[in-house]
Amino acid sequence: MAKFADTNLFDFENDFEAYFDQGFNRLINSLVEDLSTPENSPVYTGYFASSWRASSSRIEREPRKTSDENRRTKSPWKAVYKTATRGTGDSLTPWGVKKNMGIIERRYPGPFDFNFKQYPTVYIGNTTHYAPYALEDGKTIAFLGDVKQKVNEAFAENQRLGQINVAAQASRRNKANKTTQARNVSIF
Repeated sequence: MAKFADTNLFDFENDFEAYFDQGFNRLINSLVEDLSTPENSPVYTGYFASSWRASSSRIEREPRKTSDENRRTKSPWKAVYKTATRGTGDSLTPWGVKKNMGIIERRYPGPFDFNFKQYPTVYIGNTTHYAPYALEDGKTIAFLGDVKQKVNEAFAENQRLGQINVAAQASRRNKANKTTQARNVSIF
């Protein structure tokens, strides 16, 4: 009984808000995390897939110079950028196809935390200057087409509050002189 002494059953509004905050943030963090994978973002050096973030304001693209400089000079992306690959005529070139060779190291690691009442709109976007060009790959657009399922998962009420089992070792004899025993019974 002491367990319920400090529980305020009339604080439903705050509990409900906390439930939606939790689902809202779980969805946002899951989307950003999934966008930061080679399955859902094009990967050349990995810089683009590393640059997804969530914010309560529109995501600003960084200047072209910053994007180019970061992927050419900062670890871990510079190693992939300078890697020579086979080009036309089977010659080694730094400009060859490097699809999925990149290293994804999130530049804006989560977890992101928003209050859905205070920030009813959250923007998820990519900060690289060349984001519109990279999105032509189609992976990200295909992933975003399946977001409805993620929304349903984030707000699904799948928490089990508890279970009570009543165990009894009662035995009795029936008319045939055989012993029967009670089993564990789940109440809810």
